[in-house]
Order: sequence, then C-alpha cells, then structure tokens
Amino acid sequence: MINPNSFEDTLALLETGAVEVEPYQANTISLDQVEDVLNKTTPMTGKTVVAVNPNLK
Repeated sequence: MINPNSFEDTLALLETGAVEVEPYQANTISLDQVEDVLNKTTPMTGKTVVAVNPNLK
C-alpha cells in the first residue's frame, strides 16, 4: 500500500532538519539555470538542488 501522506511527511522531515541532505547534494542552482542544465550547456554531476527561493542556500 502506498502512503498518501509520504510526501508531506518527507517535507516535514526536511524542514525540521531531521534528514541531512547536504552530503548527497553536489550542486545548487538557481531557477534561471535549469534550462541550461537540462540542455547540458552547463554540465552538472550528481544530485542538483534548484533554489526556487533566492534566499535559500
């Protein structure tokens, strides 16, 4: 059975810092850079996080 609350539960864990994701994150890019990364004009390796909120690091 699929838990319908798993997405919300996951977000809550990330928001509280209960799950540390930085070791698994290779890159952080702005929303403006997404197209270049998807078109492979800006090469990226590993997991990439898109910072939608410019105040987030």
